[in-house]
Amino acid sequence: NEDLKKLQSATRNELPHETYLELANWYLDLGAYKDAKAVLSAGPQNPESMYWSAFLEYKSGGDAYKTIIEHANNLSAELVFPFRPASSEIFEWVATQTDNWKPRYYLALIYRGAKDQTKALTWIKACGDKPDFAPFYVIRAELTGATNYDDLKKAASLQPDQWIYGKRLFEQALKNKDYKFALTTATNYHQRFRTNSNLIMMHAKALLLNGQYKACTDLLSKSSILPYEGSTDARQVYWSAWILSALEQIQQKKYSSALKSIEKSKLWPEQLGVGKPYDADIDLRSEDLIEYAALKGSGNASKAAQKLNGIQERKDGNSPTGLLAYALAEKLKGNNSKSGKIIDSYIQSTNGIAFAKWCREVIEHGSSTIEILPEQEKIGNGLIRILK
Repeated sequence: NEDLKKLQSATRNELPHETYLELANWYLDLGAYKDAKAVLSAGPQNPESMYWSAFLEYKSGGDAYKTIIEHANNLSAELVFPFRPASSEIFEWVATQTDNWKPRYYLALIYRGAKDQTKALTWIKACGDKPDFAPFYVIRAELTGATNYDDLKKAASLQPDQWIYGKRLFEQALKNKDYKFALTTATNYHQRFRTNSNLIMMHAKALLLNGQYKACTDLLSKSSILPYEGSTDARQVYWSAWILSALEQIQQKKYSSALKSIEKSKLWPEQLGVGKPYDADIDLRSEDLIEYAALKGSGNASKAAQKLNGIQERKDGNSPTGLLAYALAEKLKGNNSKSGKIIDSYIQSTNGIAFAKWCREVIEHGSSTIEILPEQEKIGNGLIRILK
């Protein structure tokens, strides 16, 4: 057929099967089953288009549809992302013709994309444990909301050469606040994929959350993180590790070491892939508050007072910990009312973000049940300890 040959020569996109499916869908809406089938027969083989072909064969009165379904069942599910409502009707028909898991999995993907959690969950559960396809177990873990690691571990075991499943396990461990398992996972995957920036960051964050600040900074100092637009994570972890080191050293009365750690926290190492802002845009009030505590602890009262006064004089910073440091500096000066107003203004200006509310509760009541990032909580508590 000349028209089909023209279609084949003109179809040059990266997902050619979608072009053929779209055209077949148009013929299907018209009830032109044979034309829809002819279009799909001219296109590349794909599980979704093969299931469509089986359905069209059935609708056209043919008897080869079961063979076509079996062929589709044997094709890989990799990079198959069905989304058309018409496909859901066809897959549901296919599911009555075969006990293979793949049409049920594709139905789960369609309903997941359509935000129909109930149907997506029904179809993913209907697959049982038959699939030998790693992404299936990631989707099932997501849809069931499982807090254990069983499905993600299964996915990782099926494709040990793919680092992304380690990242999924790590992210679930963070949600569970299971920082030891997060570190075990991060260490394992980083050892296997030494130069992967994602896994370097994963490992560094796991070390940070487990209180291994020196190991964290040592790792970052010898690593190069690929930059990307809007990226600040690497420098944030680096900064947090040095700040928490300083706070820990102050508790241990190692004031000289704390001062060195504070100076390190102010650096912007180029290999971390985060550009340094203009000096005027860098909020150093939290660093200055920690430096105040170290200076005061070491007996240098005059320099400590200068640091505290400097925090009060700068009022235009915008970092969350900087604003907390500003409020605490006022409190240290005995300006309790002003301290409270700073926090209230911060809450109002940020539309009540969690860290702002957490600050107020901890300053006023000594503790808070509000959920914030674990590293923020550690730093926030460390800054508030300076009051004592």
